[in-house]
Amino acid sequence: MRRIFVVLVTIAFLVACSASGKRSSFAKPMAKVDVMREIAMTGNLRPVDFSGKNLSDLDLSQTNFRGANLKGAYFRYSDLTETNFQNADLSGADLRQTKLPGALLAGANLRGANLENADLRGAVLDEADLSNANLTNAKMDRASMRNINLAGATLTDASLIKAYLGDSNLSGVDLRKVNLKGADLFGTILRSTNFEGTNLRSVDLSHTDLSGANLKRADLSFANLQHALLFGADFYEARMDKSDLRGANAFRTSFMGADLRKAQFRGANLSEANFANSDAREANLLEVTATNASFTWTNLTKAIMRKSDFSSSNFSNATLVEVNINESKLAFAKLVATDFSGSDMQEVDFASADVSGANLKNTNMRGAKNMHRIIGLDRALNLDRSLL
Repeated sequence: MRRIFVVLVTIAFLVACSASGKRSSFAKPMAKVDVMREIAMTGNLRPVDFSGKNLSDLDLSQTNFRGANLKGAYFRYSDLTETNFQNADLSGADLRQTKLPGALLAGANLRGANLENADLRGAVLDEADLSNANLTNAKMDRASMRNINLAGATLTDASLIKAYLGDSNLSGVDLRKVNLKGADLFGTILRSTNFEGTNLRSVDLSHTDLSGANLKRADLSFANLQHALLFGADFYEARMDKSDLRGANAFRTSFMGADLRKAQFRGANLSEANFANSDAREANLLEVTATNASFTWTNLTKAIMRKSDFSSSNFSNATLVEVNINESKLAFAKLVATDFSGSDMQEVDFASADVSGANLKNTNMRGAKNMHRIIGLDRALNLDRSLL
């Protein structure tokens, strides 16, 4: 029994020593004066080495750590305002609750760093590597993040309001629950990026590659998507009122149930896109190519649809009240039970279009082409009240 007691005491002692050893590296924070002395002594001879050091709860604002080895360093609660970390190695560093507004982190290695609740507002992170970093609840408003690496990073509840992320490759990054309101993502690569439910209001997404991206229920009101590549992207139930998609390539893109009121699509490629059940009232679809697209149950009231190609598209049960669709192609289109009342349909090409049950009340169909080839014209409603 006594021998067992001795063994237990010995084990407890060893465990205590082991725990003490684990705490030793962070047991006592370095004094600011010691940090400054080390930097001064190193000078420009070699990069300063604070790897694994405890630099927590210190005022190190405007300190020069350029090119420093800070791997695994512990900075928690420190004030690092306008501090220079350019090209520094901060991989695995603990930067939770740090103040980093205006800090220079261009080219820094932050792989696997913990920046939870860090304040990075106005910081410069151009070409920084933040792969697998923890940025939960981090504030990065107005930060410059050009050509940044965020692969595998956690950004839950992060704020990037008016941040600049141009020229970055963010393909496959999970940006759900991130506030990107007013951010600039011009020219970024966002293939298969997850934006579900994300605030992208007034964001610049022009010339981006959003192929296969998930934008379900995202807020894209007033967003700029001019000339964006949207092949196979999913905007299901997204809010896109007054968004600008002029010249975008939305081939096989889903806009099902989306709010597209007053959205701009002029010159866009919408072929094989799915607009089913969307609200596109007063949208501008001037000069678009939308062959084989689905507009079933879509509300396009007062939309501009002139000089566009809607050949072989499906408008069954759609509402096209008071639309301007003159000079457009509806050849082989399915217009079953479509409401065209009050619409301007002059010079529209109806070759082999099916208008069974369509409401043509008060439509202007002067100069319409291939009327003799229309299917179901005898079953259309209010043809006698249209202007032929």
